[in-house]
Amino acid sequence: GEMKKVLMLLKSKIYAGAEKVTIEIMERLQKEYELYYASPNGKIAGKLRGMRYLPMRNFRITEIRRVIRLVQPDIIHAHDFSASVLASLLKGVGKDRMLISHIHCNAKENLVWGKKAFFYWIALKRIDRVICVSDVVAKEAVFRDAWRKKAVILENFVDRAGILEMAERGKGTVGFGTQKKIEEVYLYDLIFVGRLSKQKNPKKFIRILDGMIREGKDIRAALIGEGEEYEACCQLIQRYHLEGKAEMLGFLENPYFVMKRSRILCMTSEEEGFGLAVAEAMVLGVPVLVAEVGGMKELLGSGAEEFCRTEQEYVKKAIRLLEDDSFYRKEQRRMKERAAGLLAAEEYMEQIRAIYK
Repeated sequence: GEMKKVLMLLKSKIYAGAEKVTIEIMERLQKEYELYYASPNGKIAGKLRGMRYLPMRNFRITEIRRVIRLVQPDIIHAHDFSASVLASLLKGVGKDRMLISHIHCNAKENLVWGKKAFFYWIALKRIDRVICVSDVVAKEAVFRDAWRKKAVILENFVDRAGILEMAERGKGTVGFGTQKKIEEVYLYDLIFVGRLSKQKNPKKFIRILDGMIREGKDIRAALIGEGEEYEACCQLIQRYHLEGKAEMLGFLENPYFVMKRSRILCMTSEEEGFGLAVAEAMVLGVPVLVAEVGGMKELLGSGAEEFCRTEQEYVKKAIRLLEDDSFYRKEQRRMKERAAGLLAAEEYMEQIRAIYK
């Protein structure tokens, strides 16, 4: 028979965790499905070379209808809330089709009844399957009863071999504009990796850095990622006089080279689904300090010592990691051990195939 058509629908136009997972699915299943990626036009276009990309002028219903009419997909795979809700209104345009809602993030709006939660609850009547990126996301949502029969937990996969290989590959100029030799093990003491959004709270990361410097520690830090908080972060770095201490590296084609040469990955999210950057740090054996949100309990175990409740706790724990060598090595080992339990790409794709079928 003919190949089934799958339309990936995303609201964001930059490249971060959810987009990365979507593109991986497209690359790995392209021989079995005719896959399309639709999102507002932006930086993401550069990541989709050689794939069927449908840039949109905006993320409104008329544009989404245009794309659905154009592709006539058998399956709409909508990522996160707005895409799921809007797609649910258009589910029947042209023909009968399957609608999958893929929830990557444990957003605050899902935890209490409000406008957004209510819209999504109504949309659920027309959604066929819900993919939740962690158990927490499935259990804590206010509409958990409405999606119980439809929800499947599918944690993000981590491409171990790919990450380890890229971590060794990134020669060239990294960090403070100097040509660093690979032999120099650490580029940064503290690193933030993720979308620079309010949910991920990169400003908190900068405040933690400031707190460590106030304690008299001479440290270097970097933020990898882009997003709407970029300017605010630059301003905060100036306000605390951290120029030369904190670097904004923006989007990196290969973040793993820098991650591997950083001593601690610091995750300051207010909300988080799976926590891809933390999983990647584990694979690289980089100790982490995290907020107790979303999928972190699954990644690290509940009551893990990596959890920090206050900024002061981040500061204290980071200083201990940097100064207590045997504690640091123990943490490195623990990260690698936890990484062994992560889902591999192949198992993940098997589950996506099963859902599509």
